[in-house]
Amino acid sequence: MTRASREVEQILPRWGSPHAANNRVFCKRWGERLVRSTLSRLYVVGVLHLLRDRGEAWCRVPHSPTEQRGHNCSDVLAGGVHRVDELLENVLHAERQDDWRVEPMVPDHPWCSHVVAPIS
Repeated sequence: MTRASREVEQILPRWGSPHAANNRVFCKRWGERLVRSTLSRLYVVGVLHLLRDRGEAWCRVPHSPTEQRGHNCSDVLAGGVHRVDELLENVLHAERQDDWRVEPMVPDHPWCSHVVAPIS
């Protein structure tokens, strides 16, 4: 476990959460999952803003070496070309409204290893 995930688990203890009884929220390695998904979202939002500011309307979602079949990100998003504005709006909506069912979205789930990249 990384130092960051240990610190997260200390600063945000399970017992202080309204979701303390939910083992899906507090699964094994939940601190690592929170750190990874937060950093991934920040990275993706930054890249999408950069692409939009450059006037690029489309981006790609490359395949990830750790992707797993059966996940929407692997089966639908990876290897495809997607609208920058749609992906950016979806992830920002999810954060603002705490509604993570919006699709398409990168990252698509807490352990998602997909990112966005320029077409070229």
